[in-house]
Amino acid sequence: MTLREMAHGACVGQQAARNTVAAMRRAGQIAPLQEREVDYRNRKVLEYVPAAMVPPAAPGAAALGHALLAWKG
Repeated sequence: MTLREMAHGACVGQQAARNTVAAMRRAGQIAPLQEREVDYRNRKVLEYVPAAMVPPAAPGAAALGHALLAWKG
């Protein structure tokens, strides 16, 4: 769901939705999932989902990160 779709569904203005989405991202309640092309804008817009719905990172990503940190010293 995009920012504009959330604003429309909540019957609030764009600025109120933007502020609320920013606060919800900081709190970890929602997370961006992907970018999507829309008719009303030249650039792609982010689609947000509840943070619990975000797929976990690849299983080896954490191990790789730890290995790189250990190698760096």
